[in-house]
Amino acid sequence: MNLLPGFEQKSVSDLLAGRLENDTAARDAVLGVKKTELSDRIVQIQNGFDITLSTGTMTFTAGSDGSEFTVTPSVDIALPQLSNLSLTADSELTVSGASGFTAEDTGISLSADIIGASTLERKILLMKSERELVEAQRNVRSSILSAESEFYSDLKSLLSSIESIYSLQSDLYTARIEFEEIKAKGYSTSSSTYRLKEMEVLSDEHDIDSEIHSLIHEYTVFYKECGFDISIDEDIDISELIPQMIPEAAMLDIQSFDPALYAASESAEWTHRINSLERSADKFFTLSGNTGFTFGNSDTGSHTVDAGLTGTAGGLTLGAGISVPVNGNSPAVKFSAAINPSGFRTDSLTRQQYKLEEEQELLAVQDAATDYETQLVDYAEQLKDLEWEKSTIEESLEMYRELESDLSLWFSRGLITESEYMSAANNLKLYSVRKFINQIDFLIYDNEVKLLFVE
Repeated sequence: MNLLPGFEQKSVSDLLAGRLENDTAARDAVLGVKKTELSDRIVQIQNGFDITLSTGTMTFTAGSDGSEFTVTPSVDIALPQLSNLSLTADSELTVSGASGFTAEDTGISLSADIIGASTLERKILLMKSERELVEAQRNVRSSILSAESEFYSDLKSLLSSIESIYSLQSDLYTARIEFEEIKAKGYSTSSSTYRLKEMEVLSDEHDIDSEIHSLIHEYTVFYKECGFDISIDEDIDISELIPQMIPEAAMLDIQSFDPALYAASESAEWTHRINSLERSADKFFTLSGNTGFTFGNSDTGSHTVDAGLTGTAGGLTLGAGISVPVNGNSPAVKFSAAINPSGFRTDSLTRQQYKLEEEQELLAVQDAATDYETQLVDYAEQLKDLEWEKSTIEESLEMYRELESDLSLWFSRGLITESEYMSAANNLKLYSVRKFINQIDFLIYDNEVKLLFVE
C-alpha cells in the first residue's frame, strides 16, 4: 500500500501496546500491587514472632549514705499464632553504695488464652491482608482489560466514521448515476431537474469532504494517544486508514467459565465468610491463664511459683491468682472482680445485629447468583447476535466481491459507466469495514466476559 508522506500506518498490536503503555490507570494499578505487597509484609511481621527488650525506668539518686542506681529491665516474647502465647521476664535491679547489688521481684511468666479469639483474630488479619493483595493483583488485570476495551471502542468509532463516509459515497455514486441519466436525456443545464440533481451531487461531495476532515482529526488524536505523532494529508484515500488486520477474537462462551469465579458471587461469598469469622471472634466468654516463677517476691518475702486465671463474660470480669512460696510459707492469693451492667445489654444487642448482618450477606450472595443466571442468558444471546451478524456480513461481502469483479470487467469493455463500477467497488469497501467492526465487537465482547469473572 502506498501511504502518503507523513503517515505511516501502525499495526493494531503496536497501537494497542502504545495505548497500554500510556494508560495511567493500568500503571497506577501496578503500583498499587507493589504498595499492597509491602503492607502485607508489614502485617505478616506484626502478627508473627515478636520480641521486645526494654531497660524500663532507670533511676539514679545521690545521698549522704551513698549513691544508688535502679533499673527495671524486661523481655517480652510473643507468639500470637499459638493461642496468644507470651513469655515475660522482668526484674528490679539495684546497685547501692550502702547495700551493694540486689534484685527484687524478678519473675518469669508464661501466659496464653484458654478460651479466646486471639488466634482467630490473627487469622482474620492475615486473610484480610492477603485478600487486599489478591484484589490489587486482580485490579491490574481489570485495568488492562478495560483499557483494551476502550482502545477497541475508539478504533471501532474510527471505522464507523469510515463506514459512514462509504455510505455517503454510495449515495454520491447513486446521485451521479441519476445525474448522468438526466444528462443523457438532454435536460437543459438551466432546468430545475438538472440543477437540483447537480446540487445534490455537490452537496454529497461537500458532506464527504467534511466527514474526511473530521476523520483525519480523529485519527491524529487516536495515534497520539497511542504514542505516535502523524500527519495525514486531506487528499488521502481513506482506505489507507483502515488497519491491515484486526486480531481474531476467541468468541468466549460464558458458560465455559467456573460459576464460583463469577466476580459478584465470589465477592459476596468472601464478604460473608470473613464477616462470619469476625463475628465468631467476638466471644461472649473468654478465659486466659498464666504461670511463672518470681525470684524475691515482695508479697511473700521469698521465691514463689505463680499461677492465675482471668475470665470475662459480657460485662463481668473475674480474676484469680496465687503465689506459692518455695520455702513452705503460706501462699498469697489474689482475687479481682468488675461488673458493667451495660455490657450485658450491649452484648445482647450486638448478637441481634450480627444475625441481621448475616441475613443481609446471604441476600447479597443470592442476588449475585441470580445476576449470574441473567448474565448467562444475556451474553449467550449477544454471542449469537454477533455470530449471526458475522455470517450476514461475510455473505454480503462475498456477493459484493463477485459483483465488483464482474463490473470491473464490464467497465473495462465500456458496457457500464464509471459511476456504476465505483458504486460496486464502494460497497465492497463498505462491507470490508463492517467486517472489521464486527471483529472488534467480538474483541470487546470477550473482554466484557472476562471482566465478569476473577482468576
